[in-house]
Amino acid sequence: MSDDVSETSPEGGAGEERAGGEVAEHTPPVLAGHSLYMHHLCYFCAKVEQAISSLGLNLESKNIMQHPEYREELAKGGGSNQVPCLRIDVAGGPQWMYESNTIIAYLTEKGSS
Repeated sequence: MSDDVSETSPEGGAGEERAGGEVAEHTPPVLAGHSLYMHHLCYFCAKVEQAISSLGLNLESKNIMQHPEYREELAKGGGSNQVPCLRIDVAGGPQWMYESNTIIAYLTEKGSS
């Protein structure tokens, strides 16, 4: 059997067939310039993460409970430790978006474009 990678799965959908017939899930490309500050004990963070998954998006997650340096970044850059917070890197400097519904609406629009 060869080590070639193909974009097929037994169900006919996208996936990667690896040596030995193993099929891996296709991971969407990372949405560049976007980071979600979150932690796993937060209902609103889970709501945003579910929306990200449903939209088929992939973006960097920064768990502020596991990494104190992410909490410091959030407090310094966004002015608050509130999560979820979406950091959007734009030409004029980062923008910080709070509130789960606002983040989901933004990502829904971004995912459809």
